[in-house]
Amino acid sequence: MLLLPKSMIERTEPFNKTEQLLFYQHCELGLSSVKSYGLPKECTDIILQHHERLDGSGYPKGIKENKISQSSKIVMIADTIDVITSERPDGQRAYKMGEAIAMIKTGTEFSNELISLLENTLQQ
Repeated sequence: MLLLPKSMIERTEPFNKTEQLLFYQHCELGLSSVKSYGLPKECTDIILQHHERLDGSGYPKGIKENKISQSSKIVMIADTIDVITSERPDGQRAYKMGEAIAMIKTGTEFSNELISLLENTLQQ
């Protein structure tokens, strides 16, 4: 995201098609910016796959389930929860953690096992 113009990240109106394509490239741009550091595959998988979804609806590659690394599955939940529980520039309210978890449990995008683990951890 650091490689995208700040005006894109903070904007409140929808992206046009060109901006949306650029936004969807931030995972690949991020990966290319750290290639020379020799990070472990687990780290580069997270950079590239954190917006993928188990049902294939994510980006940048639209990969599914077992093709997504376990670490990326954890980070995709954390990233989504962070978005849902944070106030947004477009004025969308920040939801409470319980509400956010309930929201992501209803779909097929995330691992139910990992969501349950998060819930159990929060209840301790």
